[in-house]
Amino acid sequence: IYLKEQWHSYQGLGWTLFRTNNYSAAIDALNKSIALNEHWESYQGLGSALFLTKNYPAAIDAFNKSIAMKENWQSYQGLGIALFQTKNYPAAIGAIINSYALNQSEVLKKQYLEIYLKADNKRYSDRTFASFLEYSISKKNHLAETCLKEYILKNSKTKQIDSTLLQHAALILRGQIKQPIKPLDQQLLNNLSVPNIQKERDLAEISTFHRYVFGVSHSRLHLASPNTTVIVCGAGTMFSIGDPNSRTKHFQTINSALETINPQNSVLIFEFGEVDIRNHIFQIAKRKSQSIKSTADASIARYIEFLKALKSKGYHVMVSGPHCGGGELPSIISAVERNDLCAYINDSLNQECRTNGFYFFTLFDKVVNQKTLKEIPGIYYDHHHLCLPPSKIGNALNAFLNQQVDGAFSRIRSHYQLLQQEQVSSECNIVVSDIPNWHTGTAFNPGEEIACKDEPFQIGHYILLIELPFLMHPKQITLEFEQPALNIKTAVQGVLASWDIYRETQPVNIIHGLCEHNDGSSKNTSVNHSFTSQNSQAEMCRFLIARISANTIGNHLTTISIKRWTHQFQQERLQTIS
Repeated sequence: IYLKEQWHSYQGLGWTLFRTNNYSAAIDALNKSIALNEHWESYQGLGSALFLTKNYPAAIDAFNKSIAMKENWQSYQGLGIALFQTKNYPAAIGAIINSYALNQSEVLKKQYLEIYLKADNKRYSDRTFASFLEYSISKKNHLAETCLKEYILKNSKTKQIDSTLLQHAALILRGQIKQPIKPLDQQLLNNLSVPNIQKERDLAEISTFHRYVFGVSHSRLHLASPNTTVIVCGAGTMFSIGDPNSRTKHFQTINSALETINPQNSVLIFEFGEVDIRNHIFQIAKRKSQSIKSTADASIARYIEFLKALKSKGYHVMVSGPHCGGGELPSIISAVERNDLCAYINDSLNQECRTNGFYFFTLFDKVVNQKTLKEIPGIYYDHHHLCLPPSKIGNALNAFLNQQVDGAFSRIRSHYQLLQQEQVSSECNIVVSDIPNWHTGTAFNPGEEIACKDEPFQIGHYILLIELPFLMHPKQITLEFEQPALNIKTAVQGVLASWDIYRETQPVNIIHGLCEHNDGSSKNTSVNHSFTSQNSQAEMCRFLIARISANTIGNHLTTISIKRWTHQFQQERLQTIS
């Protein structure tokens, strides 16, 4: 430098001074190098020296400039630990993940975990995890999957996992929603075709009475029906139907119409619940941090009380249960979870109608796929409303609707098949997995076999985190293997969560399934895990953790079947209301 000032000589001097711990002199030399020629290694050395003099903001600036010129794992590492010192945990995690992507070292992994756990302890969990996912799981980054797995294993031992973090992971991993294939019109028409329903003699006469339909916009399907008058009541809800101060004024609309209706030769059909399911129930549950089913029960109770008052005045009352549907439009809740609640409400309304002498019918089981719990494409014209006449599908729906109304008069004493099913068949998502053939970010249908590829179990321990399609309390989880599970040990845990994912997790939120494993001599290929009945609906499971320990090689996990506790909630609801 004495003979000739050159940038690379200053750079070499700066790095040498840095390695002899003379950081102030190193900073001066590297700044002179940068003044002659901006080079990524000079900025990297400057960032390192500034970091060790605890000038973290300047170090962050230097590392960012170095990375802008060339992405280097050491520059990302320096940036990450500098950001960590300024408590910018989300950005620090992103920088360390980028460093690890370029150099998968154990040192970086330890630094990552240190930052992650520090951020979690400081209640930065949701922002930190969002950054964690943005940089990692969505790109199938090895570090992210490894760290999430270690987080689950560590915290499941203490019986506490932050369900909010898992929820964020699942949201990122879902990706693009697969559009279902629309059935042919003829298939839809065949599905809506049912034989004429034979009426009981003592109820045949009432089927000829004039029908007055009160409901929300969905009641327009009745407009093409004979002997029918439709009174649209805005966006009214079951919850506020008896409230004269309701903003929708449907209480006044109904009572005004009743003044001109003769109870002796008319049937009142009420079609409410769609607005409750799509908006009211979930919003109230979120605001009050309470169970969606208990919120729904409150709506049902107020609805039935209003209808009982009408029946006491001599009116014949019929309830049209909500059909819901709804597609996968942006919402505070998924269509599948919404439709599962719709099934629960239909079952509840049917029980109440039988108890109180009302007639009941629903189109739910015809317009929503009962296996996937998604709407049937082609039946709906806008994800909310069913097709209307004069379209072919609209005409078929109206004809089917009329059959359901007529059939309701004779079905008041017949057996009712519950719509909310114990056996879960709706699609589940794999949030993280190292189980062969069950890959992170994919989906599967419970009970359906996963094709075995050339990825058998090796001797070792495996973990699988599953996002359930809706909140539930598991009853039995069955793991099915290709070969007898003689040398395999399994465990299944549920992660309890409120439907409101922003509610702080309870101190202990892990529940364990009782493993019913063969004794080593059986040739059974399945292992069952049974959960006890739930006492409260306030906390239910949104995630399952399956852990497998394999002592031999060559086997495959082929199927996961899921059963849940469902029907006891109906009895609890009736007991609570009574």
